[in-house]
Amino acid sequence: MNNLVVLPLVLPVIAGMIMVVFRKFVYFHRALSLFTMGLIGFICILLIGQIQEQGIQTLHMGGWVAPFGISFVADMFSTLLVLVTAIVAFCCLYYAFSSIGIQRERHYFYPLTLFIIAGVNGAFLTGDIFNLFVCFEVMLVASYVLITLGGEKVQLKNSIPYVLINMISS
Repeated sequence: MNNLVVLPLVLPVIAGMIMVVFRKFVYFHRALSLFTMGLIGFICILLIGQIQEQGIQTLHMGGWVAPFGISFVADMFSTLLVLVTAIVAFCCLYYAFSSIGIQRERHYFYPLTLFIIAGVNGAFLTGDIFNLFVCFEVMLVASYVLITLGGEKVQLKNSIPYVLINMISS
């Protein structure tokens, strides 16, 4: 059993929950979000080394095997995808410091972005189709809130078709 497999999914969720508690500290959000993405990148590099030495890494949560439990599988391709996700998210979050404005940063921008990253990482690392669906739903719920984050009329107007299409398709 290798617990490194689940860390790219768990770390953004934990960091996002910490940020929700400390909502008013925007500079803390910035630092924690970048630190989390860097840490996920480092974990992916460690996982790549383990995969090269030991082969595909699997984790069965609670010791339950695949049909009954939650399984996460890290092969070379999925780990590289998580690494690329961490690098791109790091760059996007760094760019967001100067582009979205302090008001939107205070309204859960960074926690929601980390929840989307958790869903993406979970989708890449999951070992079954049901948990892939769950990870997609995590991404969608966070994206619904991010679309309406500014509260402007055009955002609310354009979010309705997005939500309806996603509700029908899932």
